[in-house]
Amino acid sequence: MNTLFTRVAAVAGLVLSAAAGQAAQKFDVKFNFRTPAGEHAAGKYVVDARNTTAGAGMIYLRNQDTGKAVVFYPLAPVQKLNADGPARLAFKCSDKNGCNLAEVWSNANFGYTVRQRKITSAEAERMTAVVVPASTNASE
Repeated sequence: MNTLFTRVAAVAGLVLSAAAGQAAQKFDVKFNFRTPAGEHAAGKYVVDARNTTAGAGMIYLRNQDTGKAVVFYPLAPVQKLNADGPARLAFKCSDKNGCNLAEVWSNANFGYTVRQRKITSAEAERMTAVVVPASTNASE
């Protein structure tokens, strides 16, 4: 019961912060992809990646076209000091298995890695990286 309450409270907090435009970004993803929360269609997404009060990261992902939203926990935080570029989503893609969300960067210097399904070394060799930069701030 306590875990359910914690998740509901976290989702509510992320929804409110995304609606207020705090740290949320818009992305136009032109292909279908997977996250730990399931399959997602191509479309315009609002993504909010942030630390919770307990210190764990959470990622809120909402399709602007359908209104469908999911929340999932990232694998680990990543930091690059003095990096260039906007907020971005990084995907690992292959012809056979489609695209998986690999990283969510809320700005040029801070992001999260996202849990990936297990793949063989042969599959890893055929994967390519695809980066989708943030289009605008979600509050615009």
